[in-house]
Amino acid sequence: MTVSFRVKKRIFFEVEVGGQSYRKNSDEYFSTVANQLNYRRTDYAGGGQAQERLLPKNSAAYEFYKKWDSKHLALISSFSDEEMNNLMVDIDVLKIKYPHIDGNNFNEIVEFDRIRSKTN
Repeated sequence: MTVSFRVKKRIFFEVEVGGQSYRKNSDEYFSTVANQLNYRRTDYAGGGQAQERLLPKNSAAYEFYKKWDSKHLALISSFSDEEMNNLMVDIDVLKIKYPHIDGNNFNEIVEFDRIRSKTN
């Protein structure tokens, strides 16, 4: 499950729970990234492990990142039931706070950002 949260114009915070690494037969993991679209939205201007640079301090996205960063790339199987429940609750909080889409398809993110820019 990947959710892309539009934190502000052209800035997205992605949370992935259950991603697969590039190794064959690997376990699922947890990760976050922050990405910034370029001005024309034709590519990313920057991103990846750029949460400190791109996420507004004192934002819900930044607080989520700080809370869960120690688990970045941790195997899902290493999460206790309580941690997993807390993680899912925290993701639900982000879903209430920010416009979001399921997945991280670049073209869908661009279109979503364009639409949201017209309504905000």
